[in-house]
Amino acid sequence: MDNVTGRDLSEILRHIAQKQSSYQYGYFTPAQNELLRIFFDCCQECESLEELYKISVGILKYFFDVVARIYLCDDQRENLRFVCDNEQGLIEPPRRPLDYVKISSAPYTVNGSFLTPLYNKQVISFDNSGQDRVILGMLEVDSQGKFKEKEYFFLERFANRIGCNIQKFSIACQSREHIAFIKNLVKDIEHNVVIPNMYFRHLFNRFYKKIKELEEIKEEMAAEDNESGRIMFKSISSLYDDLLVLHSEIQEHHRYISLFLESLCRQDHFEQGHLVLKLK
Repeated sequence: MDNVTGRDLSEILRHIAQKQSSYQYGYFTPAQNELLRIFFDCCQECESLEELYKISVGILKYFFDVVARIYLCDDQRENLRFVCDNEQGLIEPPRRPLDYVKISSAPYTVNGSFLTPLYNKQVISFDNSGQDRVILGMLEVDSQGKFKEKEYFFLERFANRIGCNIQKFSIACQSREHIAFIKNLVKDIEHNVVIPNMYFRHLFNRFYKKIKELEEIKEEMAAEDNESGRIMFKSISSLYDDLLVLHSEIQEHHRYISLFLESLCRQDHFEQGHLVLKLK
């Protein structure tokens, strides 16, 4: 084992030991630990974000008989939307929360309710910029005074687990959308790029036939034995030579562009998710 790997593993083992020590000293109660285990299992089984919301609030109702609500930030992360609770289920369509529910980076209590942020892990955007711990929304637990500081600490940790799972499901949904987009893109490329490019070859062949027709006219003019015929022959010859060179240049350019497009848009790239080289 090299030194770098050994050092990384040592840090992981120390972190695990710290976690074990925390749990040994009553980090959570047996009921709270059981809730987390069941929540983990349910998250592994659920198939949608909506189901995850219902599991998150339902499990708090089952174990502690409290009212729990989930609020999510809008796309601008400026306003919250009430999406689910364990009294009504999913709120469709999501609606504005009551005035006391605010986006907050720190937990707070109000009117017998405890509210704590739902964080995700680091987000990597398409421009490779990273944002640490973005607030996805808020979890509200209305315990009517049954919960104290120790329970609040547990709810903060539970909210972190909700946020991580929301993020995982969101990424999975985005991946499915991206795959569907790529599949449609491959069809569009074939229809809008490859097929029209093949038609260009047909046009070049027609262009070349016209040049050959001009060559026949040039040969006929060569037989004219007068001043006017010689002038016309010279002009046609010059035009013929220019068109022949132009056709050759266009055809060569098209050959390189076709090779590039066919290599870039090859279906194997999209199906396998990486550049596929075809060696001859």
